[in-house]
Amino acid sequence: MDSYYTRQLEVLKNKLNLSFNQLAELFQVDEKTIFTWFSNGYVDDVNGTKIKVMTVSLNILTPYDNLIHHKLKNVWNVNVNGKSFVNTINEHTDFSSLVEKTIVKLHELIPHLVRKQNV
Repeated sequence: MDSYYTRQLEVLKNKLNLSFNQLAELFQVDEKTIFTWFSNGYVDDVNGTKIKVMTVSLNILTPYDNLIHHKLKNVWNVNVNGKSFVNTINEHTDFSSLVEKTIVKLHELIPHLVRKQNV
């Protein structure tokens, strides 16, 4: 089934060069859940919000596209200021707050992304 969430997941998967297992890690669900999202298009509201937040956040940070798209998965579990990116994206809060927190966290990770790029 083709749905908004399926299309957005496909975009995220391709942009960030993620496997199904890595998508599951990012959204803190099991891989079976990711397959279910892709096969039937149904995503619950909480995870739907996370998918939208990822899409919006990555679109806002376009100057860092190449850096973020190719390296984020290498540093998304790094704790910066007490939280990792994965912890941040999986907070239960409203859409606007989560977008703001996600963008802040991505900015905090840029030095780590640059370091990974230069290694």
